[in-house]
Amino acid sequence: MYKKLAFLLPVWLRGPEAGQKLRRPTLRKPFRRLTVCILGVAFATSSIAAIGQSFTTFDPPGGNTTTPMSINSAGLVTGWYLDANGTHGFLRAATGTITTFDVMSGLLGTTANSVNPGGVITGYYRDAQSLDHGFIRDATGVFTSFDPPNSVSTVPFSINPVGVVAGRYTFADQTSHGFVRSANGQLTTFDAPRSLKTTPTSINRAGVITGFYTSAIAGIPLGFLRAATGAFTTFQVKGSINGTFPLSINSAGVITGFYHGTSIHGFVRSANGHVTKFDPPGSISTTATSINRAGVITGYYIDASRLIHGFLRAATGGITTFDVPGSTDTFSLSINQAGVITGYYLDASGQHGFVGTP
Repeated sequence: MYKKLAFLLPVWLRGPEAGQKLRRPTLRKPFRRLTVCILGVAFATSSIAAIGQSFTTFDPPGGNTTTPMSINSAGLVTGWYLDANGTHGFLRAATGTITTFDVMSGLLGTTANSVNPGGVITGYYRDAQSLDHGFIRDATGVFTSFDPPNSVSTVPFSINPVGVVAGRYTFADQTSHGFVRSANGQLTTFDAPRSLKTTPTSINRAGVITGFYTSAIAGIPLGFLRAATGAFTTFQVKGSINGTFPLSINSAGVITGFYHGTSIHGFVRSANGHVTKFDPPGSISTTATSINRAGVITGYYIDASRLIHGFLRAATGGITTFDVPGSTDTFSLSINQAGVITGYYLDASGQHGFVGTP
């Protein structure tokens, strides 16, 4: 079951080792008639604008397969990229300046997953023995590494405004469990009730964590909510015969993600537990990836021609779809409080990052 689940999860959630580029469809959408203005060659970025839209595209110098994962309220973007020497983390300032980093030399890779409002980053690095370890990079560039006891893989997915980190760790027998790390370094491990595998994906300001777990009773992934006190609420979106996958929680406790019925659809769950399902028009598969404080959701969807587009869903339910101009596929992964989004897109030259407003 869990091996099958791994193929269902978005490749960005599985990390660079999963392989990032998707199989290309045979149909290609026409390029839009847009003016492209190259702006800061030193930062390998460009600014692309359409009516009501503004996108800036970028790659770290010498990099490819750029994968922005998270944007904070100041417009700082973090993520990872590949070059001839492996996987590296990056931080892109709102001004466009890109700082690249590795936790230490001699690694097989550094993967940054989340940045908080203070510019503190969390993620994981892979050592020479192919073991994954968690890290925190503070705003000055100082690293702290950590692992729950006896783990062979530690993967932090989210850091909240006060520096509390949530993620997943794995034992040698390949069983996975959740952890939360306080700002002072205290590690608490946990599992959802009767869980075979637990994957926390997001933590909010209050320390409330969401994610999914494989239920020993239902035999499929279900969603969970873990309060800062440690109390659990579990849930399943109606019709999710193949799993419920929460990916993001905002400061009000509203959750978004996707569920797998006969196909894949987006959902939003209010703080009182009410679930609303949604799909952009023409979608055959919808993945909601991030929700901001105002309840605006971003993500991506696949249409009947197997092309991938970004979307923005207002708190009132209205959906705007978009593509980075010149792209063949657009993946929107994170949204900040101002409604600025980040993610990656594919074109004829490869995979690149973008930031902007649809």
